[in-house]
Amino acid sequence: MFVRYLAYHTLIQAPLNLTNNLLVSTNTQGAENLMQSAVLGDTYVFTPTLINSLRISTTRAWYTNLSKPFFSFCDVGVNVFCGYDPNQLTLRLGNAFTLTGGLGNGAVTGGQNFNLNEDLSWIKGSHQFSFGANPRLDYYHDTDLFFGMVQIQGSANVTGSFLSDFLTGNVASISQSAPLYEYAKQVGITMYATDTWKATQRLTVTYGVRWEPWLPETLLSGQTASFDVNRFNQGLSSTVYPKSPPGFTYPGDPGFPNGLKGSYNDWKQFAPRVGLAWDPKGDGKTSIRASYGLSYSNTGPHHRDDQVQNAPFLNLTAPGVPAGAVGKLGSLDNPWSALPAGNPFPVPRGSFSPYADYTAIPYTLPAPYLQTWNLSIQRQFGTNWLVSASYIGSKTTHLWTLRPANYAILVPNVDGTALGTCPAGVTTGCDALSNTNQRRILNLANPNAQIGNMVVIDPSGTASYNGLLLNGQHRFSRNFSLQANYTWSHCISDFDPNPTMTGGAGEGTWTNPFNREFDRGACNSDRRFVFNLTGVAQMPGFSNRTLNMVASGWQLAPIYRRQSGQPLDIVAGSDRALEGIQDYLKGSQFQRANCAAGVNPYGSSGPNAQYLNPLAFSQPAFGTLGTCAYNSLTAPTFWTFDVALSRNFRIKEGQRLEVRAEAFNLTNTFRPGQCNPNANYCSFLATPLSNGQVTSNSAFTTLSGATFGHILTAMDPRIMQFALKYVF
Repeated sequence: MFVRYLAYHTLIQAPLNLTNNLLVSTNTQGAENLMQSAVLGDTYVFTPTLINSLRISTTRAWYTNLSKPFFSFCDVGVNVFCGYDPNQLTLRLGNAFTLTGGLGNGAVTGGQNFNLNEDLSWIKGSHQFSFGANPRLDYYHDTDLFFGMVQIQGSANVTGSFLSDFLTGNVASISQSAPLYEYAKQVGITMYATDTWKATQRLTVTYGVRWEPWLPETLLSGQTASFDVNRFNQGLSSTVYPKSPPGFTYPGDPGFPNGLKGSYNDWKQFAPRVGLAWDPKGDGKTSIRASYGLSYSNTGPHHRDDQVQNAPFLNLTAPGVPAGAVGKLGSLDNPWSALPAGNPFPVPRGSFSPYADYTAIPYTLPAPYLQTWNLSIQRQFGTNWLVSASYIGSKTTHLWTLRPANYAILVPNVDGTALGTCPAGVTTGCDALSNTNQRRILNLANPNAQIGNMVVIDPSGTASYNGLLLNGQHRFSRNFSLQANYTWSHCISDFDPNPTMTGGAGEGTWTNPFNREFDRGACNSDRRFVFNLTGVAQMPGFSNRTLNMVASGWQLAPIYRRQSGQPLDIVAGSDRALEGIQDYLKGSQFQRANCAAGVNPYGSSGPNAQYLNPLAFSQPAFGTLGTCAYNSLTAPTFWTFDVALSRNFRIKEGQRLEVRAEAFNLTNTFRPGQCNPNANYCSFLATPLSNGQVTSNSAFTTLSGATFGHILTAMDPRIMQFALKYVF
């Protein structure tokens, strides 16, 4: 038996650097975190062939955001409501600068889970049976002011520059909601049975099945909603919230499933798996392994964040580009001018702000599942060499995406104005960003609905991965060891979700409301090839005593890595299609540019080289989607070459001197910069000049600098470090 308790506390004070120059001001967030875990374990041996293991555990994590008082939009005369957080703001101006209050001071994300793991192992003849169960209970808590402090996204559509648009009062969008709060719990249970069977001396087979029913989260805070277009067409509103737009149902409405869950349970989820290991010659030098498995994903409560922001709970409202004078894309001093009633905040709880955003959950929402399969062959040559070849494949089904349910369409242009423009104050009979809400399909069917951007969680997404891994190694003998591996792979996904969100909130919105696969392309993690070579070489001993003391025992350890660049997305930077679809992570900027057929999009990848050819890209015409495929280009191939040299000098018994020198990028060679590996995605912003070709820099990547497609950043130069250690 054992008992274990762990507590880990961190405190990072929030620095603040506020000067008269916003370009150099920072508002970095701090944090106070406390993580705790406790485990009670018992292992009981009934007989030498029957063993039971029991674990009872709980884990609690509590993350608190800290920030110093900054200033708000109200302090500088912007007509917004700042009462939710009067000391913070979020202003994103692409590549110019960003000021953000993060989640707001005191924002808390936390949760606690309770687990019981019961595992029984029984050896019977040539079989080893395993049986187990894992019931669990999870709680999740989230409060923040991310949208409560007002989010304003800058524009580059008027002057071609984020900073110039800002100085002339043009903005792209504004988003706000009441402070976020979410409280959820989830009950889960897993049971399994497996058998490892030594079928023959050369063949071992493992097979089993897991039962993993899908039991959706319960939103204890009650903030969930569903939408039915048939109810909308019939004009049926909620009985719980009679003032809601037609088509919506909430917990307590007739037919709303599972109380506060919003979708049905699925008790029929069984996950089989099988594997084998075969020694064809029985000499222990060759092995063939193969396996197949299916597993379900237990999506966390984070994906509910969008739903809790629905009206009438938090009333997240993001009307997009406000209406302004002809040729002007919005007014920074009055960003809510797109709404007829003006600024809707503060919104009393239980009411519905006009043109609020909605995320609806369908009554039937299956859990994502992953199928994996692999085949590997391994062979030993002689006593020191080992080579292997492996194929690895997988497919994800029911990947959750966000399907636009209230997109804007083009209406007959009765006044002769060009697409993308409307006369001042006109909201009908023309197509522009300023009348997006009036052109939304649900509002055209029922103008009194006043529904803003709306998405429905859609489980139709898929992803696949196929990879070939080649490996060779020489174990340490004859004073050297060597290992090399090469991976060729390709990952494809429907609008790859941000991995940091675990397939969660506010991302994966379809660009084309009629075609999910319009956004199918290389995963953000896709690297077509990766090659690694590592080794250790040691100087041998010498018969000459002096030479042996000076030269023997030195170890040289080189590491070389070369890999293809990450996928690049060429984005239009605004709602060129005039469809009003917003992705909470990327706004409307995820629409893509046009790629010219037959024009090489690449240049060169040297220092200050123009890696992307501006003539290969152009802005789509208003009312159209771009022709560039999602993540269809790649950043430059890059490599690293590092070396370590070391030796131990023995002074006497129990004492030695360790000498070590290391060099990173030993040759001091230019290596083109890559996108930030922690970035959500890697894309270039395609902003047109008068000739329609893109020449602007990137808003979302460190790969380019002042001119579109130019490489103005580099990975580290040569860095050397030395160490001397005395051990006694």
